[in-house]
Amino acid sequence: MRKQYAFNFGIMPDKIFNDPHVRKVKNSIYRYPLSTMNRSVICKLESRVAFLKSDINNIIAVTLDGKLLLRTSNNKKSETDLSCYLSGSNSLNQNSFVYIPKQGLFIASSMWDSSFHIFQLQGSNFNLINSNHQFSLIVSIVDADETHIVTASKDSSLILWNLSGSISKLYRISPHNDTFIDFDVSNILNLIVSCDKSGSIVLSKLDDGSYVSSFVIEHPIKKLKISNYGSCIIIAYEIEIGTIQIATYNIDLNVVSSFRINSDNIDWCEIGFGYSTSCLAISDSNNKVYILSLPCLDLLTTLTSEE
Repeated sequence: MRKQYAFNFGIMPDKIFNDPHVRKVKNSIYRYPLSTMNRSVICKLESRVAFLKSDINNIIAVTLDGKLLLRTSNNKKSETDLSCYLSGSNSLNQNSFVYIPKQGLFIASSMWDSSFHIFQLQGSNFNLINSNHQFSLIVSIVDADETHIVTASKDSSLILWNLSGSISKLYRISPHNDTFIDFDVSNILNLIVSCDKSGSIVLSKLDDGSYVSSFVIEHPIKKLKISNYGSCIIIAYEIEIGTIQIATYNIDLNVVSSFRINSDNIDWCEIGFGYSTSCLAISDSNNKVYILSLPCLDLLTTLTSEE
């Protein structure tokens, strides 16, 4: 593992490999800014949560019945009804929404009318400030930075939008010829990574949409993401029924490491500690959570529903 890490990312001090990191991770968790909300019930919901995001001041959730819920650090609560914008909400998921804390913007995409709606957080309430309609159904939306978002449409096109001032379309690209599966962006790495049903993975420049490189995975892709901390691309694909492989690639598309999980489906999120350390948390269909290091995917710990 040491040689593989050195080959892809350079020589690292022995302390990185020999000293335990558990205590450092725990301390970082306890210093999380929303610690004042720990062990408290935010609210009781009548519908499943489709989106959940937090920052230093707020926790935001969207439920499948179209409710946008806000809980602030000083315990103020608000509820905004989005049902008139999100008809057909059974298709909503984490990729249907974006929250940009510094701008106080919440963006919701709606597949039924091919549009996205922008809400401004004013006090403890969200107010609609703009809507944009497209010709193709929006299937996913990701924030590129504080003033830009990227939308993916059913026709497999990707569009970069500028949200500062009036909404403007900066470019539209169509990097895929097959059904779109997933994409992610990195402003730090200036990359868009997208994949389709055929297993094709395409890298494009974020600033102008130009083609960078591509490769093909001969297995059904479940999802992908970019890690800024690990400077790597993370791809989950099904190698056989009931088995999903997680693989990391460096920006030159060389394989760094892989990890297998016996599950039909997974969900994941990246956990950052400080400015240089990051882990990948993966939940499977067996109610088990794996915490893996990035980019080497070393198993740090596992959690189960009984713990």
